[in-house]
This record gives sequence, C-alpha cells and structure tokens, in this order.
Amino acid sequence: MKRAIKIVAIGFFSVILIALIAIIMLPNEYNVENKIIVNKPIHMVYNKMSDFSNWTAWSVWYQYDKDGKYSNEGEMGEVGSKLLWEGDTVGVGYQELSSKEQNKYFKAKLVFTSPFENKSEFSILFKEVGDNTEITWVNTGEYGFGIQRIMGNFMLDQLKSQFDQGLSNFKKWIEKMPTEPNINMKIVDVKSNPYYYIEEVAGNAPNEISEKLANAFQELQTFADLNAIRIIGAPFAVTIEFNQTGWKFQAGIPVEKNELKPSGRIKAGTTYSGKAIRTIYVGPYNEASVAYQKIDEYTTKNPVEFSWHSFEVYVSDPKTTPPDKIETHIYFPIK
Repeated sequence: MKRAIKIVAIGFFSVILIALIAIIMLPNEYNVENKIIVNKPIHMVYNKMSDFSNWTAWSVWYQYDKDGKYSNEGEMGEVGSKLLWEGDTVGVGYQELSSKEQNKYFKAKLVFTSPFENKSEFSILFKEVGDNTEITWVNTGEYGFGIQRIMGNFMLDQLKSQFDQGLSNFKKWIEKMPTEPNINMKIVDVKSNPYYYIEEVAGNAPNEISEKLANAFQELQTFADLNAIRIIGAPFAVTIEFNQTGWKFQAGIPVEKNELKPSGRIKAGTTYSGKAIRTIYVGPYNEASVAYQKIDEYTTKNPVEFSWHSFEVYVSDPKTTPPDKIETHIYFPIK
C-alpha cells in the first residue's frame, strides 16, 4: 500500500515538474506587428490616431464594451495624455502616450490593473506612401508566470486579429472624413535674436505681396553677403498692420550679430522673446488662410492676451519646394 502511494506521489510530482518545465520553456515575451495602408495624408493620420479622445470611435475594444466608462486626461496628442477605461469586459486600465515625433511615430504605455495586472508598450509608426500613409502597430510585453504565460501564448493569434480589426476600423473611420490641411498648433517659448529688416507696405494682391517680400529678402541677403554677416535662420515677416486696404510688414532675417549700423531702408532690431502660439502650416502660401482660421478657432475657445505682432517664418524655399510641401511657421505672441 505504502509502495503504491509512493509511486502515485512520485508520478504526481513528476507531472507537476514536467508542467513547470513546459511553462518555463514557453516564451515569456511577445511581439505583435500589424500594418495597413490608409488613403489619407500622413499629417492627418498621425494627428487623428495620436489623439486618444478619438479611439472610442474605432477601437475594437470599445466595440466589445460600449457600456464601459471611458475618459481622457492631459492634452491630447502630447506626452502624458491618457485614455482610461473601466468595464465588465475591458477591465480597468489606461494607456499613456510616452514619446513621439510628429508624423513619424508615437509610443504608449498600456497598463491593466483589473481583472489582472499587466504592463506592456505599443508603438505606432507612420510612413508616407505617395499621398497615402502606411501604419505599423507594434505591441510588445512580457507574460507573467503560470497560467498567464500559458494563456498568453494561446491568445497571440486573437490579439493579432484584434489589432487587424482595429486598424481596419480606423481606416474606414478616417477615410470617410474630408482631407484636412496640414496644420499643427501648440504654445511654445520663443527666444529673441538680433535681426535686420526692411519695412514695407503692400496691397492685398498676392502677386504684389510676393514681389515685395522677395525684393526685400534679396536686398537683405545682399547686405549680409557684402558685410560677411552670418544669417542664422529662415527669413520671416512681421505683421505691423493688416486691413482691407493692404499689409504693412517687416521683412527680416535673423543674424548672429547686428552690430553693423545699416544705411538706407535697412534697419536693425531684436526679435520677440516669450510665449507664443505656434502654428506649423504645410501647403501653398495662397491657402494659408486655413491656418489663420484654426488660430482664430483656438483663441475663441481659449481666450488669450496677445503681447506683440504676429509673424511668419518661411522655413521652406519656394523655388525648390513643391507647393504642397512648403512649410510656414506662424507665431502669435501671448502673455
């Protein structure tokens, strides 16, 4: 009898040992990667997907638990922004944007606190493919020990299927929208620089504005070249006054030093220093009014007090850059 019990006990513990060895041999890390092509420009795809307040419109997990509670924290699209959830099916947890590079990628922490604790990380990468965008969604993490490791390895195909469905939902959702202009807006700190400028007045005709800006910038460039003055940034224009009859502005170039006293209509000064609403607009100059409309909408919703003249920085060279790729930075200084 004792011998039989001993044999049974040895057999029992042998089964447990084999099971433990099998669990240990299972992978303790996972990596899931999914791709899709979306028929929208990269700036729009990035902005919509990095804004976690949009996720309930297309996320597959929201479809599983529409009765759950969902909320957001922080400034959407910025590091530290969160999507939080609590529901019978989705459990309790949150995702938090941890790093990003505009129109290239963002990473987020994925944390579950119930019905089990688990932490992972996902990255979403964006690649321009003609006028469209390739999205790559990568999720990596570690399994726990025991049942989590066993179940986790069995659930990889299900997880990949969920990611595929989520990307498909996002594609259908965003492709129904009208294409949005390439505009990115945020509050930044601006540092002052010495500069040389020419004050000009032009009517509202685009050709006249372009001609007077080009002539002023050429005159400033020639002045800098003849006097070995180092230009340290892109040319810009400061709006002194704008109304129905025309535009009074300063065409300027930032320089390392402006100790040389200029003559004629060229003058020296120092650019603005302080906080400003910066709007990055990518597109033709003659369509830049959409950027100003966005600024107007923002300042209507978020009242601010302006502190200096607005100015535009012409980052791209229009002679070598296609119109739809021209980048302009628009600044509205605020207190």
